[in-house]
Amino acid sequence: VTFFLHGGEYRKVIFQPPTSQHPVMSHISGQEVDLNIRLNVLQVSRYVVVLEYVNKHDQVYVADVKIKDPEEVMEAKVYIYSCKYSFLCRSVVVDAMNRVAVYDLLADAKLHLHASSLDFFLHKICIIPVESFSLEYMEPKVHCIAAYGPTPDSSASCVPSQDETPPFALVLDAQKDGKVVEAESNVVYQSSGSSSSLSSHLASGVTLTSSQAPLMLHFVHIMLDVGI
Repeated sequence: VTFFLHGGEYRKVIFQPPTSQHPVMSHISGQEVDLNIRLNVLQVSRYVVVLEYVNKHDQVYVADVKIKDPEEVMEAKVYIYSCKYSFLCRSVVVDAMNRVAVYDLLADAKLHLHASSLDFFLHKICIIPVESFSLEYMEPKVHCIAAYGPTPDSSASCVPSQDETPPFALVLDAQKDGKVVEAESNVVYQSSGSSSSLSSHLASGVTLTSSQAPLMLHFVHIMLDVGI
């Protein structure tokens, strides 16, 4: 995207990162905004359209979306929610009944986005084959934990959220079916070497282990549109 219409006049897109933690993105801002993008359709299929963006305002923008292919013009809309995070947000294009809009694209198509008011940073517009689409693409996943330096203005570093297997596991008394399960006091299980298996010493109770499984962000691995 290099140009968009602002109040009927062409305006050059400004490319900049919203913050130092974001990639360079297209800043689309103004009144009566019209944005035209060509979608590169590599194979005939049914597709879902997803926008990846940053919205630094406490405001939800609603934009009308039209996709025109050689056969027909299909109308829908997209909600651009407030997104003031260090990661990008995603919204899926929906139809008049707020259902995920599905498009039968036979060849390259043109996407037209219009909004009476708009101010956001656009990173990508993706088309995803409907059989590969899941609403999980829209839900943020834990990727890492932000760790800050000793000073207030220190930038954050990304610490992986996957816990290491603890070298020790403690057995505690706990209730089971309303009854107290007895366990030996101060019993400690220690793993041997790099193995995570516990020793053969047996005791009843509850073993405490790492409680968080790694969650990875799903990246959309489909066709990306560029240009008007």
